[in-house]
Amino acid sequence: RRYTANLMDVFGPDKDIPAPDMNTNEQIMAWLLDTYSMHVRRTEPAVVTGKPILLGGSQGRREATGRGVMTCTLAAMDKLGLRPGQCRVAVQGFGNVGSVAALLLHEQGCQVVAISDISGGYYNASGIDIPAAIAYAAEHGRSLAGFGGADSITNDELLTLDVEVLAPCAKENQITEENAADIQAQIISEGANGPTTAEADDILNEKGVLVVPDILANAGGVTVSYFEWVQDRQGYFWSLERVNRRLDRMMRQAFNTVYDAHEKYDIPMRIGAYVIAIDKVASALRTRALPALLALPALAHADRSGCFLDRLADIAISRFEAGTIPIDGQLYAFGGFFNQAIQASARVAAYDPVLDTWTQKALELRRRVAKRTERNSMGRSERRELLGEARSLLRDARQHIERVQ
Repeated sequence: RRYTANLMDVFGPDKDIPAPDMNTNEQIMAWLLDTYSMHVRRTEPAVVTGKPILLGGSQGRREATGRGVMTCTLAAMDKLGLRPGQCRVAVQGFGNVGSVAALLLHEQGCQVVAISDISGGYYNASGIDIPAAIAYAAEHGRSLAGFGGADSITNDELLTLDVEVLAPCAKENQITEENAADIQAQIISEGANGPTTAEADDILNEKGVLVVPDILANAGGVTVSYFEWVQDRQGYFWSLERVNRRLDRMMRQAFNTVYDAHEKYDIPMRIGAYVIAIDKVASALRTRALPALLALPALAHADRSGCFLDRLADIAISRFEAGTIPIDGQLYAFGGFFNQAIQASARVAAYDPVLDTWTQKALELRRRVAKRTERNSMGRSERRELLGEARSLLRDARQHIERVQ
């Protein structure tokens, strides 16, 4: 509740909308909803997702991430010409994501031969009775410790089993450069966030393993969170069958789109997902025109290397020379955006007098542009000069931020 109260300016049904992850659940989301609603003096169910159904939650939300893993895994099997009945599956992690993914893959005919949780791994070459394992964990404090339906193995051994599909659904950095070469799976469906390190990614790509990246494979949860937000805004709630049908359709479409980029550009699916995402953002910016960048200080805040700021300057120069956007609009956008970008960067590095000086220069640039634009007294050469000044400031700031960090 204190956390929610401190973030009242950040949370909102049209701003940032929290959802549950590790170590949180429906009850915690209910507390968040209640605290936010108390502050705004009305019940605002759309401010958070993953809530209990009686408080405006959605059918299927708890199982959604695991269902998304299942859908993407089946889609990957299709691409490799595999049938579920032919596939052995190892699932690392038996929490909300792993247990649901294992159960749904089991129901689709896959042979789930290994599962694990914090107590260790469990392997049965003939296949594990997943419903029995879920029931056992529910009766023993959500732990598989002592489960008798399989032989005990380590989590590290689970990752390198001879299986067709590996679904890491536990924590980050589980597949590393130390064990990537030993992985035998043809498909890796990342149910966890960041389970594969960058170094391991390169090894897996060289081995020809089809890695369905976390940004795609575990997107079922955020997709149904979106569904929940839509239902809360409408005040009309869908059946479980409708939620699952729409989720399966969207996940399959997303997989096909990313896979097409993977094949078209001969790049890993992870990079293919980024290509699609960046293209969507770039297309939106082109449609809205450069002044829309005034609304993107968060990008600068996240731009630790400064390359986004530098690229922004390059884009503005090239688009001015192509005559696609009036220079006045470009310069005005630069003034406002640059001010916000440097302030965001200064917050990253704590208070920095050098960046503060550049912030003042950016404000002065914006004032000069605004004044001369109003008077319509700025010639073409002066416009070029001012835009060049903005570009120089951006690059100087980027270099300084790199030195500080």
